[in-house]
Amino acid sequence: MIDIAEVAQAWVLACEDAKYEPDAQAVLYVVPGNPRNGSAALHVEPGSEVCANTNWPLDRAQIRDANSEARRNIHRIAVRDFASPRIALGRLRHELEHARQYDRCLAVYVAMSSVESAVARAFGQLELPCLDGSGAIYNVLPHEEDANRAAALITEAHFGAPTRRELAGTDAPLFRDTSPIEETTLSYRLLTTAALFPAALEWVAHEKEETIGQLLARFGPDADTAWQIMVQLPEIKDSGQRALESCPTEGEIKSASAPANAWAPVKEEIEAGREDAESALGEALPNIRLH
Repeated sequence: MIDIAEVAQAWVLACEDAKYEPDAQAVLYVVPGNPRNGSAALHVEPGSEVCANTNWPLDRAQIRDANSEARRNIHRIAVRDFASPRIALGRLRHELEHARQYDRCLAVYVAMSSVESAVARAFGQLELPCLDGSGAIYNVLPHEEDANRAAALITEAHFGAPTRRELAGTDAPLFRDTSPIEETTLSYRLLTTAALFPAALEWVAHEKEETIGQLLARFGPDADTAWQIMVQLPEIKDSGQRALESCPTEGEIKSASAPANAWAPVKEEIEAGREDAESALGEALPNIRLH
C-alpha cells in the first residue's frame, strides 16, 4: 500500500487535471482497507448526506467533516487503500470526472443513474449463476467510459504506458483507453445505450414514479422524439437482446484468462447496438438537441 504522502500528491495532481481546487471544491476521504464487496472509490455529489455503512466504514470525524457546512456543498470523494501510485492517481481522477459530469449538467448526471439502473435491471433479470468479471458491463456505460478515459490519460502522461501486469489487473479499466473524452456527446451516448433495453428504462421510470417522458426530458429537448425512433427499430432491440444472450456461462468465466474477458461478447454487442442507434438518429434527426 502507498503512504499518505503519495496519496496527497496523487490528489493534488488529479484535482489540477480536473480543474478543482483541493479542499475548497473537492475533498478526499481515505478509508483504510480493501472493500470485500462494492466499489473502491465513490463520488458523493454536493448536498447529499454522507453516512457510514459496511462497504464504506468512514469514522465519526470523517462523517462529521463531510456533512459540515464547509464541506456539504462541495464534491466529496471517498476511496479505499491504494496498491500503487498509478492506481491512486487513476481512481482519484476517475471520481473527479464524475464530479465534472455533475457540474457540466445536473440533468444528465441524474440521467446517468437511470441508465445505469436500467442496464443493471436488464441483466439482473437473467439471474446469472456467476457474475465474476461482470464489471465489464458497468465499464461500458458512457459515463464510466469517460471517467476511465480521464484516468488513463493522466496516468499515462504521468507514469508512461501501463505494463502488461497493470493491464491484467482488476484496475486495468483505469489505464486502457486514452482516447479523448467527448464531453458534449455524453447525453447522446447514454440515450443510445438505454435504447438497447427500453423495457428496463421504463421500469426505472416507474420505480421513480415518473412517466418515461419525464425521465427522458433529462437527456434534452429532443430525447423523447429520439427515443420513439430508436425503440421502433428492430435492429436496435435485437442488439440489446443479443447482448443479454451473450452472457458467459460459469464454465466460460472460469476458463477465461481473466473473468472480465469472458464478458467481451456482451461489451461488443452493446457497442455495436449503440453504433446502430447513433446511425439511425444521425439520419432521422441530424440536428438533434440534447444536453
